[in-house]
Amino acid sequence: MTSCTVTETGHPVPGVRVGTRTVEVSGAWAGGTWIDATVLAQAERSALGGFDFTVRSAEVADALVRHGLATRSGDRSLRGSTVVSVVRRQEAPAPRPEVRGWCASTHHVEPVRAVVEGRRGRSQHDPWAEDVRLCGRCADLLGEAGFFTAA
Repeated sequence: MTSCTVTETGHPVPGVRVGTRTVEVSGAWAGGTWIDATVLAQAERSALGGFDFTVRSAEVADALVRHGLATRSGDRSLRGSTVVSVVRRQEAPAPRPEVRGWCASTHHVEPVRAVVEGRRGRSQHDPWAEDVRLCGRCADLLGEAGFFTAA
């Protein structure tokens, strides 16, 4: 059987398959605003070269200025600051692999997707602790009680 997508007309489109993929993107959070690594690189080049640059999003421009990564040099123009070099040199944490499977806790009425892996036991040093996958709620509850440590 070939996979296909159903259109508004209800007819399949041969050779087209809907999917989701995770794309790794580098950058930094400035408060609640995501700033892409290419924008940070441009701000750094601007600071080093002494030229202005612009960004498409007013929200990103405001975040750059608010966090000292750039200054406004005109209506839409920004000039990078040397602070951005410090941000770009910081090591980003490695992306965590996606957790697959179901929550190992038996209190769920129906299966719940797991989001975290770790060790469940009576303490951190429990010799009978087991490797488990848990949903976020169970991980929080057991972690606060000292019965779960995320991997």
